[in-house]
Amino acid sequence: MLNIGIEARLVDGKGGGTKIYATNLIKYLIRFDRENTYFLYSYAHHPLLDRMVKGFDNVKIREINNKLIWRTPLIYFLMKKDKIDLIHFPAYNVAPRFFKYPKVIVTFHGIDAEYFRKRKRHLYWKINYRISAKMSDKVIAVSAKLKEEMCRLYKLPQEKIVTIYYGFPKEEISQEKLKDVKKKYEISDDDTFILCVDGAEKRKNIITFIKSIKILIEKYNLKRIKIIITRSSFYKELITSLNLNEYIKLYDWIRHEDLKYLYTISKLVVYPSIYEGVGFPVIEAIRYGKPVLISANTAMGEIVNEPELTIQEPSNPNAWAKSIYQLLNDEYLYLKLSKKMEERSKIFSIENMISQHLKLYREVALHD
Repeated sequence: MLNIGIEARLVDGKGGGTKIYATNLIKYLIRFDRENTYFLYSYAHHPLLDRMVKGFDNVKIREINNKLIWRTPLIYFLMKKDKIDLIHFPAYNVAPRFFKYPKVIVTFHGIDAEYFRKRKRHLYWKINYRISAKMSDKVIAVSAKLKEEMCRLYKLPQEKIVTIYYGFPKEEISQEKLKDVKKKYEISDDDTFILCVDGAEKRKNIITFIKSIKILIEKYNLKRIKIIITRSSFYKELITSLNLNEYIKLYDWIRHEDLKYLYTISKLVVYPSIYEGVGFPVIEAIRYGKPVLISANTAMGEIVNEPELTIQEPSNPNAWAKSIYQLLNDEYLYLKLSKKMEERSKIFSIENMISQHLKLYREVALHD
């Protein structure tokens, strides 16, 4: 039996790929694995975390309220009291350490700060990436392309990095709730609904996508379309200047509970980002059996694995408009790609993700 520590500060009920990953990881580890004991390290007053572990006797929550401790080796002395065999940091933030105890695993979801200037704390993230990668015994990369990038840029040996894809559970869909979500987001049965998740940074390439919608309306005469873009309110001025307010709705944030229904009712998901560690919404879309259009030459290519869903000129709005139009108007093509996505969804099950994490935990804990 192992004592496994997991940093659980990300389990706060909010969206975002890293938070959903951390939440699903903990939620399903404690359900599928009753042999080992889990120590969850977080701040105080984390009601979602408390509810999630209620009734499981193989879980203990440890509250560490001093934020400075999380950034120093002191965090490991607190963990030593619990006699943990390893600690897993699910998103980059590994505290510096000077001893071999405990064994440390960290998950990397991308290294975008190496290629693009982040809007906040850019230098901090660049330094943090490198420290976290170097200080860890093992690194989980969420795609094979990300693993290759980290080996090349950080000079890490291949055997230090393990590729584990995101996994998602199959969630039940309530028809009553489905109606409520349609009403809430003003989506009618006559609308062709396109979903675009996570447009917060320049690398997300949302401006190109917005321009492609203008082309769809004017060149291809598609009028009955409705587009929702999340985390993107700063594109409002552009949308207004292009007279697209009738077609595009912007939201800073959408609750995950609502988002799964939006995936369900979408005809198509578009994720135009030109850099991702893997592309969390891409896997979500595939799990719901939706064709998802992506940019070429990204890690998302290995996830989608379908040339007809890959835009070779991602900075060209005409290329996006053409592909969207073809997908929406060629029923045979659409059904063929939908079936392919349903088949690929099996790769990204929560069971696969959890079993691979458990295998890694055992290997790391038992390795001298």
